[in-house]
Amino acid sequence: MTFPHPVLLSRPLLTLLVLSFVGIGRASAQSTLGYDLETTGQWDANFRTIQPFGTGTSGQTAASGNGFFRQEVTSGTASAIYLLDQTASDTSAGTQSTFATTGPITVAFSLRGVTTNSSFSVVFIDPANTANNLLAVFNLITGSDTVRFFKDGTLVAGNVGTQAGTTITQATAAEPNSGNFTSLSVTLSITGTTPTITVTPAGATASTFAFPAGDFDFSGGKTLIGLRLNDAGNSASNTPVDIDNIVITSPTAPDNPPQTNVAPVLPTQVNRNIAPFESFTVSNTATDSNIPAQNLTYELLNPPAGATISPSGMISWSPNETQGNAVYTLETRVTDSGSPALSATNSFQVTVSEFVPQPNVAPVLPAQENRSIAVANLITPGTMTVTNTATDSNLPVQTLTYQLLSPPAGAAINSNGIITWSPTAEQAGSTYTLTTQVTDSGTPALSATNSFQVTVTPAPPL
Repeated sequence: MTFPHPVLLSRPLLTLLVLSFVGIGRASAQSTLGYDLETTGQWDANFRTIQPFGTGTSGQTAASGNGFFRQEVTSGTASAIYLLDQTASDTSAGTQSTFATTGPITVAFSLRGVTTNSSFSVVFIDPANTANNLLAVFNLITGSDTVRFFKDGTLVAGNVGTQAGTTITQATAAEPNSGNFTSLSVTLSITGTTPTITVTPAGATASTFAFPAGDFDFSGGKTLIGLRLNDAGNSASNTPVDIDNIVITSPTAPDNPPQTNVAPVLPTQVNRNIAPFESFTVSNTATDSNIPAQNLTYELLNPPAGATISPSGMISWSPNETQGNAVYTLETRVTDSGSPALSATNSFQVTVSEFVPQPNVAPVLPAQENRSIAVANLITPGTMTVTNTATDSNLPVQTLTYQLLSPPAGAAINSNGIITWSPTAEQAGSTYTLTTQVTDSGTPALSATNSFQVTVTPAPPL
């Protein structure tokens, strides 16, 4: 498989080591990370330079249908180590995210052939000890490419380590100086304590090598992944080394390394003025820059009676008549779930105006329509329910008491103003007036009444 990128010239010795760290999630899920390098800044947003050596330049060439990463020597030899890292402040390989080795891990990519004897490697690295590693090396040799397997390379210096097994020679579509990108994939799988690596170049038979059992313990089921480019040329006139379309598939979802916890940040608030019984709501939601996102817990410190804050940071309060003519401080503390947990606070003042009592106003009952109801039988339930709840504009809120005046037998009203009645057969054929009286608890107490008529009909025939 090839990709239509521009033809390149030859170039000098170059070693590029790209370390990619992604990892643990649910064992039943499959994770895929892909970098097509078609978007400007994609490489810099995901890869960090931690160990450049030699003299050279590097950077992403991003254009629609023609994006890739290029490493270019300017004198002698040059190389660099890059970390695929979603926590940019962390540049130590020992604390990067890892892949869980609970299933096969495949690294696929597109490689541009350069001078003869140039090579590309995928490196599986012990996160606790980077000197403990396995390599699969694919050499581009005109007319006869090779696959070799190594262990315990010196990664920063570019040394691939000790070869394990014999060199496998195969003819592939990857030719130095062809100007074409060639697809390649490398898969790691582990059975017991035996790691096996399979290299599958485009146009060639897969090459597989099982390392001796126990050669690599993967620190309890985890591994880092490295990508290593090496151009065997030794002249500034040789072509750059290009890589593109990197896709990493693993049995688990990404797991970023822990970051230094950063405290949440609460917004700046302004002071407020309200009257007694006036309700107000203030959005006081914090921001938190930690990845992955943490849980934030909110609390009000010594708040006035009745003031609350929700789990999302929304403050609510409606002061009562006794809280008027005073100034209150509402202070919020938000705490994250990091280790150690960190907090932030902010505060603002609320001035509550003086409460001025108003003359008592009588409650108001709703208008009701007349009704008819049939006595109950197997067809008709024969029960009437009427909502006759009053409204009352007095502040503070008063208690309302309901009663029916001279009601028909069986009719009743509850403390919320709900009337119920199930007339009997003896009450059929008559019309009844239901009068409600509601009385408030003001001084003096005031009342209101309303009435409606109910015509009771016999039960319908069965």
